[in-house]
Amino acid sequence: MVDSDELKRRLASLSPEKRALLEKRMAAAVRPASIPRRAPADRTPVSFSQRRLWFLDQMEPGNPAYNVFRGVVLRGPLNVDALERSLSEVVRRHEILRTTFPLEAGEPVQRIAQPVSVALPVDEMTDVPAALHREQAEKIAAAEAANAFDLSKDRLLKARLLCFSADEHILVLVMHHIAVDGWSVGILFRELVAHYDAFSRGLESPLPPLPIQFADYALWERSQFSGEKMERQLDYWTRQLASVPPFLNLPSDKPRPAVQSSHGARYYLHLPGLPIDALKAAARRESATLYMALLAAFQALLGRYAGQDHFAVGSPMACREMPELENLIGCFSNTLALRADLSGNPYFRELLRRVRETVVGGLAHQTLPFDRLVEALNPKRDPSRMAIVQVNFRLLTVPLPPSAGGRIEFEFLEVDNRRCKFDLALELVERSDGLAGYLEYNTGLFYPETMPLIASDYEDLLRAVATAPDTPFGELAFVPRFERNRTAATPLEVHRKPAYLRTSQHAPANPWFSARRARPGSKVRLFCLPYAGGDAVTFLRWSDSLPAEIELFPILLPGRGARLREPAYTSVSPLVEAMAQALRPALDKKFALLGISTGAILSFELARSLRRRGYPGPSHLFVCCCEAPHLPPSRSEPIHDLPEAEFLEKLRHFGGTPDAALEDPELRRLVLPALRADFQLRDTYAFAHDAPLACPISAIGGAGDPFADRASLEAWRRHTTAAFNVSMLPGGHFFFNPDPGPLLRIVAESF
Repeated sequence: MVDSDELKRRLASLSPEKRALLEKRMAAAVRPASIPRRAPADRTPVSFSQRRLWFLDQMEPGNPAYNVFRGVVLRGPLNVDALERSLSEVVRRHEILRTTFPLEAGEPVQRIAQPVSVALPVDEMTDVPAALHREQAEKIAAAEAANAFDLSKDRLLKARLLCFSADEHILVLVMHHIAVDGWSVGILFRELVAHYDAFSRGLESPLPPLPIQFADYALWERSQFSGEKMERQLDYWTRQLASVPPFLNLPSDKPRPAVQSSHGARYYLHLPGLPIDALKAAARRESATLYMALLAAFQALLGRYAGQDHFAVGSPMACREMPELENLIGCFSNTLALRADLSGNPYFRELLRRVRETVVGGLAHQTLPFDRLVEALNPKRDPSRMAIVQVNFRLLTVPLPPSAGGRIEFEFLEVDNRRCKFDLALELVERSDGLAGYLEYNTGLFYPETMPLIASDYEDLLRAVATAPDTPFGELAFVPRFERNRTAATPLEVHRKPAYLRTSQHAPANPWFSARRARPGSKVRLFCLPYAGGDAVTFLRWSDSLPAEIELFPILLPGRGARLREPAYTSVSPLVEAMAQALRPALDKKFALLGISTGAILSFELARSLRRRGYPGPSHLFVCCCEAPHLPPSRSEPIHDLPEAEFLEKLRHFGGTPDAALEDPELRRLVLPALRADFQLRDTYAFAHDAPLACPISAIGGAGDPFADRASLEAWRRHTTAAFNVSMLPGGHFFFNPDPGPLLRIVAESF
C-alpha cells in the first residue's frame, strides 16, 4: 500500500502533461456525483461563503468593500435595446442575480424573485469633451461602486449606461460579492456578448439552459460537506498552519489603527520586459506553474520586508471542480491560507518546490470555508487586522471577449473603488508584453508613494530569481530599497518600517526626486527631464540661476545616478505611467514640465498621462531641441541595437556624452545600458492622437541644431489650445551647455 503522503509526493512530481493525462483518465473512470435540482418547496439556505459575507455585512452595514464592479468601454454603433434585453436574459438565466438574503429563524436564507426586465438607465453625456470621457466615467463608476447594497431587499446587479456619442458608450455594472466572484464576471460578460450578438441580429438566445442554479449548489453543499469530509479538511489545514504565526508583521508607513478600516487605494503597475519565459522554464523544471513562481517571489519579498520565515498569504480559488459549476454565476470562491516557508535561506528552485507542495495540497482541500478554518484555529483576535492572512495574491486568467457582433469593441475600464479588505494585495494578469495589474493597499497603513517602491522591488526580485534560480535568496544580486538606505541610527527592528519610509516626518522619500533643490517658500515647481543618457545632475547647477520662487525638481530616471542598479525603461508608456504615479504627491502646488530632446517627448506624454488620470496638469510645458511628437524622428534609422562599436560612434556624433564615459571600459559598462534604453525609448515611440493640451507650450532650440530646426519646433503648435511660442538660441543641439542662462530666463519670464 502507498500512504497518502507518498501518493501526494508522487502526484506533485508529475510533469504538467502527465498530470493532465492522469486527471483525464481518472475523470473518465469516476464521474463526480451530479448536483440535483432542488424541489420547488425547498427552503434554500445560503452557501458557506455567502454566510461569511452576510455576517461581515451585518457587522458593518453599508460597507461597500465587497462590491464587485466593472466599467466597460463599448466602441461602435450600439443597439441599446439589444444590450438591455441581453442584461435581462443574463438575469433570467442566473437566479442568483435576482436573489435577496432576508433573515428567517435567525439565519440568512436565499429568496429568489421572478424574472423581470432589467432597466438600463442611459445618461446622455455628449457634452463632455472627448479628453474627459474616461475621467468622467471613472468618477461615476467609483460613485456607483461606493453605494451600499441592502442584502435583505436589493437586487444585486445594478447597471448604468453612459452615452458619450453614438459610437462610444461605457457600461457600468455593480454587483455584490455574495452573488458573484471573479470567475462569474467572466461568465457574465461572455453571456452578455453572446446574447447581444444574437439579439442585435433579431435572433433568439444561443445559449443552452443551465443544468442547475446556485441555490441548488448551496443546498447540495450542505448535504455533502459535513461529518468525515469536514474533519479531513480541517485536519489538513490545522496541521498546515499550526505553527504559523497569526500575523505577518509587514512594516507600514503609519501606526496601525486600533480597528482596521477598509479604506484603500490601488497602484496600477505594468512590468514590461520581464523574463516570463525564464520564470516559466524554472517553474516547469519543478513541475510548477507561473502562478506558483510569482507567488514564491511575492512570499520571498514579504518575508524580506517583515523579517519572517513563516507566515500565510491568502489566495482566492475558484472552487468549481464540477462541470455543472463552470458556467454558473455565483459566489464559489474561497480564500486559501497558503503557508510561506522561507527557512534555511533557500534558493528559488527550492522555494518553488515548497510552494508547489503547498498549493497542490491546498487545491486538494480547497472547499473548507475560510471562516470554518478561523473558528478551528481560533487565533488571537486583533481588531486591527484580519485573522490568519493579512496579504492577498491572485493571478487572473479570465479574458474579456474582444467584440460583439463584429462591430462593438470591448475594453475594461479600471476603476479604483478606494477599498481594501487586506493590508496589501497584489493582483496580476499575464499579457503579451509582460505582467500588469495593481497593488491594492490599506490607506490607513501605507502612503501612495510606497507602492511604486514595492512594485519595483518585486520586479527586481523576479528578474534576479529568473536569471539565478539556484542562488540562495540571501546571496542574490537584489537589495530592497529600504536596505539600501538603512542606517545604524534608524534600524528597521526599532521603527518597524523601512528606512525609505522614515526619511521625512511627513512622507516617504521619493527616489525620482532625490536630486531636488528644496525651496520651501517657492511658488512653482519645475520638473526637468534629461536628454538620452542624461542624468538629474545635468540640472543641478541650474538652481542658482532661477528665481527664488521656482523650485527645481530634476527627475532621476532608473538606470543612472543613485538608481544605477535599477533597470532602465525601454518603452515610453510604462515609464510615463510610473512617473505619473511618482509625481502625484508633489502636484500640490503650481508646476511646469521641462524636457530636453527625448526628455521633451517624455514631458509631453507625462502631461497627457496626468490629464488621463485626472491629476493636476502643468501650468507650462517647455520642450527643448526636439521635433514635435507627431513628426518622424530626425534620426531615420534606429541605433539602440547596433553593435557596440557602431553605437559608440553614433554617440560621439550626437555629442552630450562625456568622452571619458565612452573611452573607459568600466564606465562604458555602467552607462551603456541606460544609453541604449534611452535611445530605444525614442526609436520605438509611436505617437497616439489625442486632444491638445490646455497649457502653454514653449519650444526652444539651438539655431545650429542639425536635429531640430525651427520648422520642427513650430510643429509643436498643434499640441496646445493655449499660448505657444518658439525661441531659437545661439548654439547647437546642446545649446544650454555651458551657459543655461538664456534658456532659464525664458523659463523665468514665462511665470
